[in-house]
Amino acid sequence: GFETRELVRSGQGTTYFGYNEDPLTYGNVDFFTRQPVFNSTTLANIPYSPYIDETIITRFVSLYANFAYLYKQRYSVYISGRRDGSNIFGARTNDKWNPLWSVGAGWDAWKEDFYNISWLPYLKLRATLGFSGNIDPSRSALPTALYANNTITNFPYTRINRLNDPSLRWEKTKQINIGVDFTLKNKAVSGTIEYYKKKGMDLYGPTPIDYTTAGVATVTKNVANMEGTGWDITLNTINLDRGGVRWNTNFIFNYNTNKTTAYFTASAEKISSLLSSGATINPVVGQPLYAIAAYRYGGLDESGDPV
Repeated sequence: GFETRELVRSGQGTTYFGYNEDPLTYGNVDFFTRQPVFNSTTLANIPYSPYIDETIITRFVSLYANFAYLYKQRYSVYISGRRDGSNIFGARTNDKWNPLWSVGAGWDAWKEDFYNISWLPYLKLRATLGFSGNIDPSRSALPTALYANNTITNFPYTRINRLNDPSLRWEKTKQINIGVDFTLKNKAVSGTIEYYKKKGMDLYGPTPIDYTTAGVATVTKNVANMEGTGWDITLNTINLDRGGVRWNTNFIFNYNTNKTTAYFTASAEKISSLLSSGATINPVVGQPLYAIAAYRYGGLDESGDPV
C-alpha cells in the first residue's frame, strides 16, 4: 500500500479598536506611528496589529508492505516494512527517505505433540525486532526566516531564526520485545510477561557550532541517543463464577529504566544539572531523562545545619 499527505497551515488575525455593537462600527488606528504611553515618557506602537501567517508546506509519502505466515498452526512469522519520505529533511534525496521495518515470530508450544503440561494448557512464546521513525515538523533542511517591519523606521527586515541543516534526518528507535502468553488450568489465571529493550538514535539535540560563522552558540542536529529497558506483566484471574455472579481481577505491573547515552552540551556532563526547578528537562549523560534527584544526606555540621 501507499499513503500521501500534504499539510498546509495559514491564518490571519485583526484586532478592532473602538468597537461598537450597535451601531456596528469600529475606529481607524495607526499601527505604524509610535504613540505616547500612558503614565510614561516612552513611545510605543499600538499592539495587536493585523497579521498574516503561513507555515511551510510539508509533504509525506509512505510505501509499506506486510507479510504473515502460519505453519502447522503453531509457527508464525511476520515481516513489516515501509519507507517514509518527506520534504522537510536533508537536501540529499537519501536523507529524505527513511526505511523502517520489523520482524516477529511466535511459537504456540501448547500445540506440539510432545507438550503435556496439564496445569499449563496454553503457552505461547513470541519475539519482535523493529525500527520506527519520528520527525519534528519545525525542523528544516533549509534556513527559515522571519519577515516583519521595524517598529521605529517601519522599514521591512528579515531575520534568520533557524539555520539550515542539510544533514538533517529522521530520528530512529530500535526496540526488541520478548514475551510469554500463558493460561493455567481451568482458565483461573492467565496473563502475559514481556521484556523490552529500546534504543533511540539520531535524536534531536543541541551541538556546539562556531559562533563567528553562525551567530549562535548551538544548533539542533541528530546527535543525541537514549536507551532503556522494561518489564510489562499482566495477570488476569477469575476468582468467582457461580450462580450468575462473576468476579474478575486484573493486575498490571510495569517497570522501566532509561538513561541518556549521548548529549553534546556542557551541562550534560554535570550531575548537578539534574537539580533544577523541574520546569525544564536537563539531560545528563548516564542518568534518566525524567528523574527526581537530590543531594545525598551528609549529616549535620558543627552548627547543627544539614550538610
